[in-house]
Amino acid sequence: MSKTWFITGTSSGFGRLLTEMLLARGDRVVGTLRQPGALEDLRTRYGDALDVVIMDLVLPGMDGVAATREVKRRVPKLGVVVFTVHDRPRDVLDIIRIGPRHLRPTRESQRPIAECRP
Repeated sequence: MSKTWFITGTSSGFGRLLTEMLLARGDRVVGTLRQPGALEDLRTRYGDALDVVIMDLVLPGMDGVAATREVKRRVPKLGVVVFTVHDRPRDVLDIIRIGPRHLRPTRESQRPIAECRP
């Protein structure tokens, strides 16, 4: 049975790699990024299995933390994986309060992606 994942930071690095791996195994991904068009090749390959949202932690109106909180409220069982370059303690605590399955500061040495579980 396929799962649906909400992954931030999908335009490059581990966020993109995880997105590709999950799509390849038949899961659905709602991926956020700051660079419009960065996932066009995956949208072409996987179609409706990939939804793309332009989002950043510091957007006006509804920032990335507020948007992720709202998504989790609407879909409590959704697997959320957060990749972020933001390391201010307040931002990290706000993200942790949302309850992601996995939080990865992108400057930290990386553990295997297999540790991310829906």
